[in-house]
Amino acid sequence: MEYYLNRIWLSTLTDIMDPRCRAYTVTAVALIVLLCTIITSLLNQTDYVTYKFQSSFRMGPPRPLSKTANYQSVIVAAESSTSDDFGSSEETILDDVIDLSDGIVRNHTDHTDAVLTCPERRPVVYNRNGRRNIPQELQNMAPTVFDTVPVHFMEELRNPCWKDKDGMKCLPAFFLAGLPKCGTTDLWDKISSHPDIVKSNKEKNWWTRGHLTRSALNSYCKKYPSSSTISKHGKGSRQKMEKYMILGDGSASTFWDNNKWRNYFNDCKHQGPPYVMADVIHAVLPDSKILVMMRNPTDRLFSSYIYFGYKKAANKHQIRTAESFHIEVVNAIKEFTKCVEYASLRTCAYPSKTRSFGSKGMSVRLFIGLYSVFVRDWLKVFPRDQLMVIRLEDWHDGCTEILPKVFSFLELDSLTQQEISKTCSQTKSNPTKRYNGSMLNETRKILDEFYLSTKQELAAILDDDRFLWKRS
Repeated sequence: MEYYLNRIWLSTLTDIMDPRCRAYTVTAVALIVLLCTIITSLLNQTDYVTYKFQSSFRMGPPRPLSKTANYQSVIVAAESSTSDDFGSSEETILDDVIDLSDGIVRNHTDHTDAVLTCPERRPVVYNRNGRRNIPQELQNMAPTVFDTVPVHFMEELRNPCWKDKDGMKCLPAFFLAGLPKCGTTDLWDKISSHPDIVKSNKEKNWWTRGHLTRSALNSYCKKYPSSSTISKHGKGSRQKMEKYMILGDGSASTFWDNNKWRNYFNDCKHQGPPYVMADVIHAVLPDSKILVMMRNPTDRLFSSYIYFGYKKAANKHQIRTAESFHIEVVNAIKEFTKCVEYASLRTCAYPSKTRSFGSKGMSVRLFIGLYSVFVRDWLKVFPRDQLMVIRLEDWHDGCTEILPKVFSFLELDSLTQQEISKTCSQTKSNPTKRYNGSMLNETRKILDEFYLSTKQELAAILDDDRFLWKRS
């Protein structure tokens, strides 16, 4: 291109020197200048786009996504279907495979490689004085929390509490961290029946949706009973009650919600955040016990969709149905497939609040069902014996067997079988009652295929084939 531009300019200068052509030269020069300006502008724009595309990948040495990752690829399928034809047997034709074994996103359509680079994940280190040495990237996520909450808590109490100029403050000793529409409310109510559990509101959603500032931390602590309030619960002396009673946080968003991570790690948009809220909680409360309730992700998605059963459309309320759910699922899978074309599965499992892979915003949150991604991130920091995972399907018929195991996991005193039976006989809390139908068979088929690989990984991580949710 530069060669031809130089020839044009030389020819133009020669004509200008000839007086016989000078009358026509002025017009010709003006046209040539205009043409060159347009060409140069187009070239610059092309270079800029190319630069932006290349710089977005930040070429560098490949790094693995996770030390615990044990799969080689993730297959994401989306159904090619029209929104008004639910009875036809449309084929699942939209497939893409993203290799994650070496930390490189590969688009198998054009065979281009994009090396994922991001700040290296580093552990929290404690020095000889017991002070936390927190990596700066993690510190930036909750600076006030790390600066305010002490490393050591009051030794005479089992619950993590400390005293400052405003009095005693306490944080939870355990988290019922998820997942929504998996029976967490029912489990929370039954856990709260234990005399050594201090009753408090379940859904605080502070760690994932709060601002993690000093004033917000004070407000969060105020949601828990003070020392004098704790003494009003249970039986026995005040000293005994304070020592053995514990607090919990039952926010079902804690396990999966990290939608603010791009505020801190925007350069990591292709492989996901180096740190998530699990890292923050572990750095502050390393001895916490983590409870998680799960169910078949296909059923969970439909239950969640129906539970939030009304949405505004043209200033009217429309009841959600199996047909509208099918439309939303197809559109959401197509959007999710676009995401994994340029980013890792883990990145797409932690979408921003404005992108939740549904044509109507948050109506279909596919990513919440990618359980294995979240379990891997929590097990990066918490030992396996501090994480207890319960299936809703087992909880429905096995409360009397599971509840004593939960109390044991939380290191609470055992209750009598009569007390356990009485608690489990109570009416289930917060069931989905707004729709009596079921999803379409076509919808179930494409969702089962969508979640298959992550269910397989989850079963491998937990060493339990029940988490494959095979249908008999």
